[in-house]
Amino acid sequence: MLSLVFLAKVCYIILMVFSLFCLYIKYYFNKDFAKYFFLSSLSFLIGLALINLRYTISDFYSIVIANTILVSGQIYLYIAVLKLLGYKAYWKNQYFIPIGVIFIGYILFTYVYFNLPMRIFIFSVFFMISDGLIALIFWKIRNKKEIANKISSLMFFIGFVIFLITAINSFIVDLNVNYLSNNYFFMFLPYLYLVLFFLWMMYLLYCYSKKA
Repeated sequence: MLSLVFLAKVCYIILMVFSLFCLYIKYYFNKDFAKYFFLSSLSFLIGLALINLRYTISDFYSIVIANTILVSGQIYLYIAVLKLLGYKAYWKNQYFIPIGVIFIGYILFTYVYFNLPMRIFIFSVFFMISDGLIALIFWKIRNKKEIANKISSLMFFIGFVIFLITAINSFIVDLNVNYLSNNYFFMFLPYLYLVLFFLWMMYLLYCYSKKA
């Protein structure tokens, strides 16, 4: 069985490599979408690092700020995908709505009325919806990268399923404040998915960069 510590380290390394790869795509191929992929991976890297400092730093940074940053990273990823596929996309003020919901929700269910399942649920629902939407976008797009688009759609659909399971399990599994250290499923699956996901995204970005 893979060690979570080892898998987490691999995930951080992949994210750092992906971030550098995005900068390479941005400046070597002059692709604007790479900037948003870079912001996305950087957000995931910072967010996951803060989460793994849960028992070292304050809850505000390791819970509230960390998950808010992860949500921002997912929004950057959504923008990046749209730009990758040729759509006109940029940061919009309405993107602050889900960020605000997560931020306020995590403050509410951490400090006002402690409720760990609700924190996991609202986070999972956001990622489930966004992954499902991106999967649909990749599935419907028609261009010369048909096979790569379908595989990308499958990757995001897998993310949709993972967060659907996580959302359901948040109210079924008996959780406690130490769930990060004693619940293998909740930590293993997302890390493994992120490793495979960003490896695939590096290949996809390179394919689209070579298109022109």
